[in-house]
Amino acid sequence: MAKRKHSDLVNACLEVLRLRGCVAYKVQSGKVITKWNTAVDLAPEGTADITACLPGGRYAAIECKLDSDRLSKVQANFMDSIRLRGGIYLAVWNTVDDLLTALEAWGVKWKR
Repeated sequence: MAKRKHSDLVNACLEVLRLRGCVAYKVQSGKVITKWNTAVDLAPEGTADITACLPGGRYAAIECKLDSDRLSKVQANFMDSIRLRGGIYLAVWNTVDDLLTALEAWGVKWKR
């Protein structure tokens, strides 16, 4: 059996969100160095893997994890900052099942 990849889970979550009418995209965090040796800042460390706008305008951040992986301290701080401001933060482990359950609870229906 092939080892699961983080990118496969992220892509599956993105597909589910888009099929539900959400605007969703993968977020790259950290810093990269260009071929000209200049640093480019991306999203802050700890930012969730996916940022989405749910139908109705609510902000959601989705973090994807595999197996026994856990939220880091900076990810937990990001989660707290989103929730304190009324946004949704969800950690999804291994499959899209948690995301599907959450979308149902939030009243996000399949897009027609």
